[in-house]
Amino acid sequence: MSSKTLRYAVAAVTVGTFVVTLSPSISAAPLAADRQPVQCAAAGESTVTRLPACVSAAVSLDRLPAVGESATVNIALNANTQVDGARFTVRLPKTLRLETGGTGLSAPRTVGQEQVAEQTLALTTKGRSVSLRVTALSAGPAQIQADVAGTDEKHAAHASTEFTVGATAGASRPGVGGPSAPAVSSGQTKAPTNGKAAPVAAAPAASSAAAAAQICATGSFALTDKAGTWLAGRNIPVYLQGKTTATGATQTFASGLTGYQDGKYSLCFTPTVTTVSSLWVSFSTAGTLWQVTDLAGTSAYTTYTAAKSNVANGTTVAFGSIAPPTQHMRGWHAFDTLNLLWFARASSTGCWTSRQSSNCTKISLRWQPGSTEGARFNNSVAKTQRYVLLGDADPDSEHLVLHESGHAFMDQLYDGWWPASDCPSPHYLHARTGVSCAWTEGFANAIAGYVKGDGRFYWADGGTIDLMTTTWFNPAYAAGRTNVENGDQVECRVAGSLIDLWRKVDGGPSATFASMIRYQSSTFSHWFKTVRPAVGLSVTTSTRNLVYTHTIDYRS
Repeated sequence: MSSKTLRYAVAAVTVGTFVVTLSPSISAAPLAADRQPVQCAAAGESTVTRLPACVSAAVSLDRLPAVGESATVNIALNANTQVDGARFTVRLPKTLRLETGGTGLSAPRTVGQEQVAEQTLALTTKGRSVSLRVTALSAGPAQIQADVAGTDEKHAAHASTEFTVGATAGASRPGVGGPSAPAVSSGQTKAPTNGKAAPVAAAPAASSAAAAAQICATGSFALTDKAGTWLAGRNIPVYLQGKTTATGATQTFASGLTGYQDGKYSLCFTPTVTTVSSLWVSFSTAGTLWQVTDLAGTSAYTTYTAAKSNVANGTTVAFGSIAPPTQHMRGWHAFDTLNLLWFARASSTGCWTSRQSSNCTKISLRWQPGSTEGARFNNSVAKTQRYVLLGDADPDSEHLVLHESGHAFMDQLYDGWWPASDCPSPHYLHARTGVSCAWTEGFANAIAGYVKGDGRFYWADGGTIDLMTTTWFNPAYAAGRTNVENGDQVECRVAGSLIDLWRKVDGGPSATFASMIRYQSSTFSHWFKTVRPAVGLSVTTSTRNLVYTHTIDYRS
């Protein structure tokens, strides 16, 4: 089932003949004859139709700089209508120096492992071009991103370019390589915490002090969110690896999970030699219950520490607090976000639902830097192979990750069954759709708003809608985030009703999940009127009145 409601940015367009300046300035630029304004129409169909955007962005470089070299970054912004007060943001790693003087952009500020420059600007149908200078300071992967967002969900776009800086002239290349990369230091002296999450499985009860015949490794894993806030990397598979001899094969000596409160780990093993030639720790997004892979679904993300040499028995090696590299950070953030859904799943087994007790079906997310393939859930393949696709910036919104994962969770609750889709293209949270669309999308929105505890939905660009609004639609004004249409054909209204039922009537969502395992529903109406009473959930007058506050009238 798709999340067409949640993908507002179209794929980045090629600059082509779009006029750009080569000095560091922002200026209005006319559209060439073949560069017509972006139309607010569905931007292509596959398994799922993505929502249109009335704004587009594209990022390109005039050259790929090596260390010490500079390049011009060209950013093309296009709109099919006037957009006043748009937020324009440029993000790039600290390994690049950005020159913003005379551009109108703010001086770069540090946000986690990145630097960000911002400006408020107006967009017209004439388009805008932005040219900036960057200088490569060190070798390695780099991603330059541009975001523009108005106050309306149609007016938002994200674009990026990815490349690898070479150490010498001519050695730079497009792309940032595969999903394996060395770790970087998080610089955290105290492991961060990011709320409560249930453990997936017991971590090994290893002592932090190695016994005489053992070698131990300790440390922690951290990651950042969109705002650059450091978070503990929770329930992440961690492996203690190395070679017993310099020419020996790589071995995995011990494994476990990082702590679900602080991201810490402590792994010990008894070596077969008195001194291990090399030792390192690796971390993976290939969990037993959920995973994040590249877009092909073939490779999980792996981060590994630098190796320690000649480690003797009885030694405890402290690897410190490390983090994934900047270009992979969003994938790791998406992995961590699934902890929130796991904690709320209300299954009596060690799987996502009580339909399974072993050989659990995973929730699989596919993401990679620069992706324009999300956000959507692909249910057109075999039910054990279904997956979520996420666009480049999508993991910036934990709500969006939870929404798409909520589709995957509903898929498991219904054992792969789905109602026939009646979602129009496009469709929005605030507008009337089909009754089945409102049910499936409303459920996924409710998962996000309930699990996050705020009753809202946030897009990756920071835009938000209050799922708990009880204000009736005013037909004198256009429908929008603050003027939501009425009834059970509106996913925002279904989401708010579900969250209120879970908060005020049912004591949480567990009974809803259990009812979905027993009975299939194509609409919120059927689930409320038929399934709820069948499983002993309240449909009293007060409960119906509660739903009515969300403009859904089941009072008779």
